[in-house]
Amino acid sequence: MTSSEMAAWVQAIGSLGSICVSLWIAVQVRRYTKRKDKADLVQSMWLVQQQMNIATVDSEAQIKASEMMVYGEAPQSHLEEVRLNYRIFFMINRVRHLYESYKAGILTRNEFRNHSLPTLQLIVAHKPRVLKLLETRGYEGHFANEVEKLLLLVTPPPRI
Repeated sequence: MTSSEMAAWVQAIGSLGSICVSLWIAVQVRRYTKRKDKADLVQSMWLVQQQMNIATVDSEAQIKASEMMVYGEAPQSHLEEVRLNYRIFFMINRVRHLYESYKAGILTRNEFRNHSLPTLQLIVAHKPRVLKLLETRGYEGHFANEVEKLLLLVTPPPRI
């Protein structure tokens, strides 16, 4: 084999290597973009839901309309009980946002736990209500199970 033939082979192998590296980079960029798009969608949905919850909790008429939509009837419990449920939703949804960030690879499991525990500490005094809301308001089983486990690790904060 002459040196020009050898050079042609080396050039061909180099070109093939460049194509392989380019394809690998394209696949990695696509995976990242897809994961980021999913995380952005979840965040957007979370923000909209939080805005709806905030608008609902401030208005008796909105609370009644929301309860009618969910249960098909006006709230059976006292208005302040329903407002408490919405305030607990705010906290659950904060933890849910952290959980989705963990699932998307943005947070590690330890980061998810460490950021969730202070929020859960604020609602652990209402643990039966929290668990009922997790069960009845559309949260996935994996998330609900994770919250239930984390609730075992916290106690209500001391009164100041």
